[in-house]
Amino acid sequence: MMKKNSTYFSLLVFVSILVALLNSCKKEAAENYATSVSAVNEESSVLLEMVAGANKLTLKPGVTDGQDTYVSKIDNDPNDGNGNLNYLHELISSKFYYFGQLATQRSYIKFDSLNKVPATSKITSAILYLYGESSSLSFPAGNSYFPGSSNPENACLIQRVVGGNWNQSNITWNNKPAITEKNQDTIPPSTSQWNYNTSVDVTKLVQTMVQTGNNYGFCIRLVDETAYRILEFSTSEATNPALRPKLVIKYK
Repeated sequence: MMKKNSTYFSLLVFVSILVALLNSCKKEAAENYATSVSAVNEESSVLLEMVAGANKLTLKPGVTDGQDTYVSKIDNDPNDGNGNLNYLHELISSKFYYFGQLATQRSYIKFDSLNKVPATSKITSAILYLYGESSSLSFPAGNSYFPGSSNPENACLIQRVVGGNWNQSNITWNNKPAITEKNQDTIPPSTSQWNYNTSVDVTKLVQTMVQTGNNYGFCIRLVDETAYRILEFSTSEATNPALRPKLVIKYK
């Protein structure tokens, strides 16, 4: 009788251990899957969907594949304008004091994966989403214009770059490619000092990029490049993926 009970007890222990091991494996697999999905979502830069019979391509570059930065020039310093500012990881368009002197800043942004849209496509919609910062290394005071501020409006133009390709790691004010006013659009003035999010219709600009195959990106500059105006946005290096610039294209 004792032997039978001992065998039964051993069997129960074995089953309990087996169940525990299986549950542990399930938990580990679930955790690994969740981590994998999270990593993919965080760095995902290209998503193609079919929506109402049309293609919808969402481009949201991450830290490793984004191309976005700004260039700067102290207005009255002929020796200035050769510095690359990509290490600051900000999109700045402004006319403000920079190291004690008035300077002009313009932003450049490019979505390399736009080449996934066939050249023969009809672009029905292209919206660029920009997300504001909560702090800034370049201009710690934030956007210059918001309700209650005494500064002039800081609306910006978004224009197509036509002067050739560029890279965020070496673009400067003095080597920046040319831009065109054709089909330019406007980014409204900021409505807050920080965290100003906005979107702008760039359909005509994107259509030309796709048709010609010349995707050199966009330039963002003030409508009125006179003091004192600053507009700031996050780049693809933003720690929070939700704050990285996004381009959503619908085409047939």
